Amino acid sequence: SVQENSKLVGAYGNMTAKLARLRREYKDVAVAEGVASKNAQRLAKRVNALDTSLKRVDASAGQFQRNVGNYSKGFAGMARSLTSLMGAFGLAGGIYLFANAVRDSFNRIKEFDKAILNIAGVMRSTRSEIADLESQIIKVAGSSVRTSNEVAALAESLVTLGKSKKEIKDLLKPVIDLSLGLNASADEAGEFLVQMLNTFGASTDEAGKYADTIATIRTSTSLDFQGMRDSFQYLAPISRLLNKDLAYTGSLVGILSDNGIKAQRAGRLLGSAQLALASKGLTLNDALTQINESINS
Repeated sequence: SVQENSKLVGAYGNMTAKLARLRREYKDVAVAEGVASKNAQRLAKRVNALDTSLKRVDASAGQFQRNVGNYSKGFAGMARSLTSLMGAFGLAGGIYLFANAVRDSFNRIKEFDKAILNIAGVMRSTRSEIADLESQIIKVAGSSVRTSNEVAALAESLVTLGKSKKEIKDLLKPVIDLSLGLNASADEAGEFLVQMLNTFGASTDEAGKYADTIATIRTSTSLDFQGMRDSFQYLAPISRLLNKDLAYTGSLVGILSDNGIKAQRAGRLLGSAQLALASKGLTLNDALTQINESINS
């Protein structure tokens, strides 16, 4: 109802006003007792927590911008947005649309908080102990079209794969960037990248390099994401045994794929051929050289 929606808008305004009061109180205590005092630190935590919550609401709703350090301007911005909506849709319609945006923002915050708490639970840590990971999630989302909830869901997926906090922080940005390049979900891209790192014995410190290699294979050959998954499951482990890297593996499959051979079949053929040649002390390049020499002789 309009009354319920008005309450939501009012709740946002109350939170903004509360933050302004807390900031003033913090400044007074910091001057009187020092920034290192217990009271000042307690107030600083409350300010940061409320500020973070309101910033998430702002980012999700996309209806207004608050000026950090001057939240009265932020509330004025919200009022202007509401006034615009009222002008376009009338009082009831404007309040309804704006309140829905605020409600959706709070729901998104709940989903984000739930994901962070799940991550902490799997890691057997508290939320404060993974605060650096939470900050990294927000940072990665801030530089991507992916939302903080999507990045948090990726982190939740990675922790279920047994990744440590440090490994997840290494993987977040490369996986998000790769998912966009492959036009795949973050979970799918993350699972594939982790598989390639594991197959070639690489650490998450090299996640960015491996993600770039996969993206290059995608853009320089006819292989799509599904094709890479189908072929690499056969060829990548053999390439590792023969001391070949991911780029070499992708180029081989890409050549066959470009010539009309399905990716899965290409992976099987190349894997079998390289094993057979290796048993005779030859590499694929050796065999190709011999073929070329016999043709030209």
